[in-house]
Amino acid sequence: GLADAMPGGARAQLPVARLVSLFPPGGRIGTTFEVTASGTDLDEPSGLRFTHPSLSAVARDEADKFTITIASNTPPGVYEARLAGRFGLSNPRAFVVDDRPEIVAPQTNTSAASALELSLDTTVNSRLSPNSVAWFKFNAKKGRRILMECLAESLDSRLDAALVVTDASGRELERQRQGGLLDFTAPADGGYGLKVADFLYRGGGDYFYRLTLSTRPRLDFIFPPAGLPGTKTNFTLYGRNLPGGQPVRGQTMDGKRLEQLTVEIAFPTNESAPRRLDTGLLVRPAGAVLDGFEYQLKTTQGVSNPLLLTFASAPVVLEQEPNDQPAQAQKITPPCEIAGQFYPANEQDWFTFEAKRGDVYWLEVFSHRLGLPTDPFLLLQRVTKNGEGAEQAADVLELYDNDTNIGDREFNTASRDPAVRFEAKEDGVYRLQVRDLFNRTQSSPCHVYRLAIRKASPDFRLVALSVPPKLKADAKNVDLGVPLLRRGETIAVRVMAFRRDGFDGAMELSVEDPPPGLAASAGRIEAGKNSGWLFLAASADAPAWAGTLKIVGRARSGESDLVREARGAVQLFSVATTDTERPESRLTREFACALTDQESAPISIAVGSKVFETGATGKLSIPIQITRRGDFTAALKLKATGLSALDSLKELDVDGKATNATFELDLEKAKLPPGTHWLCLQGQTTGKYRHNPEAADRAAAAAKEAEKIANELAATVKKAAGESEQATKNAMEAGAAAKAAMEKFTAARDAAEKLPADQKLAGVREELQMAATAAAEKAKAVSETKTAAEKVKADAEVKSKEAQSRKETTAARAKETAEKAKPKEVTIAVYSAPIGIKVRAAEQAKAK
Repeated sequence: GLADAMPGGARAQLPVARLVSLFPPGGRIGTTFEVTASGTDLDEPSGLRFTHPSLSAVARDEADKFTITIASNTPPGVYEARLAGRFGLSNPRAFVVDDRPEIVAPQTNTSAASALELSLDTTVNSRLSPNSVAWFKFNAKKGRRILMECLAESLDSRLDAALVVTDASGRELERQRQGGLLDFTAPADGGYGLKVADFLYRGGGDYFYRLTLSTRPRLDFIFPPAGLPGTKTNFTLYGRNLPGGQPVRGQTMDGKRLEQLTVEIAFPTNESAPRRLDTGLLVRPAGAVLDGFEYQLKTTQGVSNPLLLTFASAPVVLEQEPNDQPAQAQKITPPCEIAGQFYPANEQDWFTFEAKRGDVYWLEVFSHRLGLPTDPFLLLQRVTKNGEGAEQAADVLELYDNDTNIGDREFNTASRDPAVRFEAKEDGVYRLQVRDLFNRTQSSPCHVYRLAIRKASPDFRLVALSVPPKLKADAKNVDLGVPLLRRGETIAVRVMAFRRDGFDGAMELSVEDPPPGLAASAGRIEAGKNSGWLFLAASADAPAWAGTLKIVGRARSGESDLVREARGAVQLFSVATTDTERPESRLTREFACALTDQESAPISIAVGSKVFETGATGKLSIPIQITRRGDFTAALKLKATGLSALDSLKELDVDGKATNATFELDLEKAKLPPGTHWLCLQGQTTGKYRHNPEAADRAAAAAKEAEKIANELAATVKKAAGESEQATKNAMEAGAAAKAAMEKFTAARDAAEKLPADQKLAGVREELQMAATAAAEKAKAVSETKTAAEKVKADAEVKSKEAQSRKETTAARAKETAEKAKPKEVTIAVYSAPIGIKVRAAEQAKAK
């Protein structure tokens, strides 16, 4: 199959948009603000795409800046943002919408002396640099309970937050090394300090967080954690700062008191559950099987944090204490779901029920998959009595972790929750023990569980994940997959099946309503298998498109038709080596994909027909056409992938100059069952690729234009300097002439005053007065000319300096993009267009 054809790490090196962070990673309802995007291959961004229609973004002139607007009617919550650009629609990043005031920390608050002052119920967005901390300060009244919430991991940040509260003198009062929540009650009126750090003092652009000193309601857990779809019943909320809440006797979180509040919650029907788990909460791969919805407590003091409530498969029964000894086992009547707590430390719960011979139940625990650090253990015993009436117990089943991982390194689905099919071999009384193997070292009332004892209801859930092709068997890197199709390209999407209650049938995969230019094979997850591949192919003239794909699986279980939509998933970061870092993944709200019309695939492999038909023992000769673009002329080795029955087939060698080849398929050897099967031919090749050469051309043209403008302005400055110099000289000469004329006039005036009767002197005085006035006017005009020339020169110098700076910037950009656009050797995966093989049943073949 495809997994064997792509056994280990190095990825195809063609660029796809990978988003590392948006900062700030959230904003306030009803505001417009700027965010900065960081990542790789984010060329020519056109905007951001959100999973809620009330969020919008406009790209700024700067390549990494966007202006985001959050409409006033947007519900608070965590949504997803993707960047759209030349290289497709990026992976998603979590984006928070809240109704509290927001600020961005200045990055200078790295010591207690420079602490940033925070107001209660204001959110600060910040990042940490390596080996640094962030300091904040706040004022509080004695007895005020403040919840210091630092969101990071749930927002796709690498930060593992550690919080420390100090008094005004710097003395440590409390700390929280994990979880990002510190529950603090002020011991006195006054000022306090808060230090935020990464647990290992790491840092960088992907170590961002949102910190709030909250006085709002906060939910820690809800009990029971599940309910039947379409019902309305009472649930108990456990948390802090709950309006109207009552103190919980005997239950604390990290030594802090809890409050409880009983509310009625209406569960929706689960019609949408088989399709998607619509939540912005962090759901890891093991929890991908869950069905449920988000719940928030809405009060006059504000809206609480959301929690996930899940759908039960049978009526819910609450655990009743005391039941921690076999003799105290709580009586239950299957089918049912028991809701309990692994609390206090070393807690074990016992339950007893009766079963008839041949009764079949599925026993399953949900706790680790609810996102909790638990390790449930399940023991099933059959209870009898000897001749003296003494009770005897014989162990029937011991259940530990479910180690099945259907998602490989990219999406590790192994769970510590046990599940098993139980068939009663004889009538009698059976007893169950459930306990948490981690409970001796960590004990918390929020460590709840669901223990399902249900009749079989065979079913499945699907998850779709874009996995970069693996080209090197011993490579240890795991890259973040982003589904982008160039024109004429085919890519593979891994679809994983979480099977329930023994369902082992085949699942037919398809894409509903694909966009123009995109064709999807009718993929399949074979009977008994847990994953398969769906091949997406872009036509040679596919128009640009970016959006959500609806991937659907169809199967038959008994008399029922099952139709399930695949949930989206994503790896959070690329991992350079699994020796030092564990790949992390989560569910997404949707499966997004993009087609680009900016590039064509370096190699396209077309087939002569979509579906080839033959009998079960027939032979097929499948013609293929190879189109090479650019410098991708190496020989190809192509292997059939997508069907495990074809794994042993020989590779097809294709010469580097060949434009045609034939793939031979012997169905007698392959032993494909009747029906239509889909496969691809997959291989790898090397060639030289140019990264966005159009951008390099544009940058070169911009640099040339900037240089031209800079040169023109430099000439203007030179000319203005000459004119200013001449105007200064003229002003000096005119000033000297005016001075001389004034001196002559003054002398004549003085002489005329001494001899007032001398008419000749009076005439000379008047002539010299007129000359002095004219000279002064001329000097004034020349001086104004000089001032204007100096202003022209100064303005020209400013513009020239700006132009010179722009020239240097565009030259550097041109150099950078030219270097990036140089042909570089890359290794890429190549897939043919999907090939359909229709195998006729024996009688059909005979009739033919």
